[in-house]
Order: sequence, then C-alpha cells, then structure tokens
Amino acid sequence: MKSFRIVHRLSRRIRFVAPALSRQPERCYILEILLRKHRAVKDVRTVPGIGSVTLHYDPAQLAEERLLAVVDAVIGNIAVAGPRSGPRRGAKPASSARDTASGFPEA
Repeated sequence: MKSFRIVHRLSRRIRFVAPALSRQPERCYILEILLRKHRAVKDVRTVPGIGSVTLHYDPAQLAEERLLAVVDAVIGNIAVAGPRSGPRRGAKPASSARDTASGFPEA
C-alpha cells in the first residue's frame, strides 16, 4: 500500500491516513462518494485536516485485501488528478458570443 498507512484495524472497520488527502476536503469528499458506491462499504468518514479515513465494511462481501487494493487505487487516482480549473465566475461561455445559426459573431 503506497498511498496510505493503516493506523487501526478491527474486523469490520479500518482507519488509515493518506497524505494525499491531508488538507484536501474536495479529494476526501470524492473518496467518500466513490467508496460508498460499493455495497460492501457501510460507512466512510474522512477528516480532511489530517487525511484520516475510517471505513466500515462487510468482510463477507469484500475481502480486506481486495478492499485495501481498491482504496489504494482510488487514492492514487485522486492524488494524480490535479485541481480542475473551471470558468471564472461571471464569465460568459465562448458559445454565447456567437450566433449559433451562422457561427459568426453577433453584431
């Protein structure tokens, strides 16, 4: 496991720390959404300030080794993806300056 370190483990719960999630609330939120999509995952809680994740799961539906491999892959992908820059607030989309029928700028 390259992207996180397990700090506590019980039969149905794992808590780990991922440096890529530290002070990254958006990445933590994305991780929560992605992990909750799996039926074996019962609950996910993150602490963005320290990059901590507590994961409750059903080991009968998903083996711990497989779960950890999935978590490692997801965190690795989230860490590689940089922040996305969208359009500036209040900026007009490029298409709004053109007449859609002709493709020419509006007069």
